[in-house]
Amino acid sequence: MAPNLTRLNPTLRAVARNLPRVARSWGFNARVTSGYRSRALQSKLYREYIEGRAPYVVAPPGTSIHEKGLAIDVVSDDTDSLVSLLTSVGLSWAGPSDPVHFTLSASPARSYAQKGAAQSWAEGPGASIPSALTYLPFIGTAFSTIKNPVKEAKYQGSRLLDVILGFF
Repeated sequence: MAPNLTRLNPTLRAVARNLPRVARSWGFNARVTSGYRSRALQSKLYREYIEGRAPYVVAPPGTSIHEKGLAIDVVSDDTDSLVSLLTSVGLSWAGPSDPVHFTLSASPARSYAQKGAAQSWAEGPGASIPSALTYLPFIGTAFSTIKNPVKEAKYQGSRLLDVILGFF
């Protein structure tokens, strides 16, 4: 079953949709396995967790920020690079106890508000995201001309954030 990205916060949705392509440009693979969850789905997943049938931690229904559209779960073949990438675009990692769980972080809100973002972080940058996303296919092409694209991508994390969030 594909993850529900439609009810995610707009900023988180943009990151989730573009993550596989951007991760490939960093030299690893990543796949979003969960996004927004209804209370019913959260209850089902929690039951599976309690019964020992879930590989990762699941919060009780009513307490998960997946139910608010503010979290994604991501699997990857390179956790260190995944954490580096997603934290560079304003997500927080739950840590080794829940290695797939990422949430929106409050800190990018302040820096982007200082750059003059039209809307708050909670609302997302709005209509500017879809037009900026057209630049993402070119990230891989641009990095292919660089001697060490993974290293350069890590140095260019703030530019990547600008592209993903629509400020580039």
